[in-house]
Amino acid sequence: MKRKISVVIIILISIVTIGCYKSRVELFTIPIVAGTYSYGDSEGTYFLDKQITTMEVIFTATDETHPTEDEYEMNRFGDFSFEEIKVFAIRFIIGFDENQYDCELVFMGIANPQRPNAYRTLVTIPELCDEEDTFNVILDFERDEKNQEGLQVINVQIKDFVNDSASQVDAYFDLEIQETETDLSG
Repeated sequence: MKRKISVVIIILISIVTIGCYKSRVELFTIPIVAGTYSYGDSEGTYFLDKQITTMEVIFTATDETHPTEDEYEMNRFGDFSFEEIKVFAIRFIIGFDENQYDCELVFMGIANPQRPNAYRTLVTIPELCDEEDTFNVILDFERDEKNQEGLQVINVQIKDFVNDSASQVDAYFDLEIQETETDLSG
């Protein structure tokens, strides 16, 4: 009898667990709009003792598609909201302490299977701190209601893995679209 109950419990747990994970196109519903997304604040946001005053993410459309969710070239980004993954060129520019840095970015795919419309990247940010120069950066398209009509705002989270866990403080920025690729070409 105990064996039958154990089997039923295992089956129920399996069904519930499988039901939690959505397919890629169900998890990602907000397509990328090619253009420039910017944050600027003269007061800035402090992260690891640096005053970050500007940030830009620039998506440029390519005619490329990618067959899988991983293994992208440097500064390439996959839009998972399409069955056939569309590839964009991406630039990540950050300004702190009166300097601008055009950073290298590696696209890592899904940030978390339970976090819709959020992508994980590894960004090399020179001179941000002495201990580390590559940071987990999450690009979240879900956090702003303006994105219901297409991507207008990107919430950027820079993860703090430098400090010990008790004193870690991530940095958050809202980048708003400034101009689309259509605006730039026309």
